Amino acid sequence: MSPSTEGSQALHFIFESATDKEALPEESTWYIMTNLPGKIDRIVGNLYGDRTWIEAGFRNAKSELGWSDYKLTDYAHIEKWWEMVCQGCFILALHWMQMRIESGKSLIAC
Repeated sequence: MSPSTEGSQALHFIFESATDKEALPEESTWYIMTNLPGKIDRIVGNLYGDRTWIEAGFRNAKSELGWSDYKLTDYAHIEKWWEMVCQGCFILALHWMQMRIESGKSLIAC
């Protein structure tokens, strides 16, 4: 850890994190600059570990929902997808309102 004040008035700390502290392999050595004092390498490691689990969860969810088969990059396709989502929500709202009316309950949910 070494303090640095280059370029600004704030005190920044530069941390070096590596799998091999002696050889400092280029592929697995990180240099982290932060304004937080203390042992930041454990915090960063934990955050990146959480990120990995979150990405895996999204990947699994996309696969289960069938979204991994499609890549929406064209504006017209994105617009069409949102149109379908909104139509689905509208149909569900109409169905909910009909059920409330048939049961004699108020349409106000609160």
